[in-house]
Amino acid sequence: MSEPEEPIDYGALEDLFADHMKWASLAVNIGEISKQNKALVRDLSGYDSTIAVPLLASLLTVPEYQSNCIRLEILVTLAVVHCRGRKKASIGQAVRWFHQIGKSNCV
Repeated sequence: MSEPEEPIDYGALEDLFADHMKWASLAVNIGEISKQNKALVRDLSGYDSTIAVPLLASLLTVPEYQSNCIRLEILVTLAVVHCRGRKKASIGQAVRWFHQIGKSNCV
């Protein structure tokens, strides 16, 4: 005997699709991306923008990373907006941020 299936909650399904469609459009702004990525923004805020921004932007010039362009562009923008600290970013932080933003709906 098979288990009876739970009824589908079409309202919840519509809400899920609407949320995913919002992120798939160009209507999302950097404020909404920042709100969804609070831990990343908090981390970025401790870093010096004069080092973090060029570090992240330089990754846009690497042909092997072209398929990740949107992820890198969002990271650069978040760094421009939120980096206000004194810590010096290195490639290790860039890798960590790259993975963090990859878990976001914005990419």
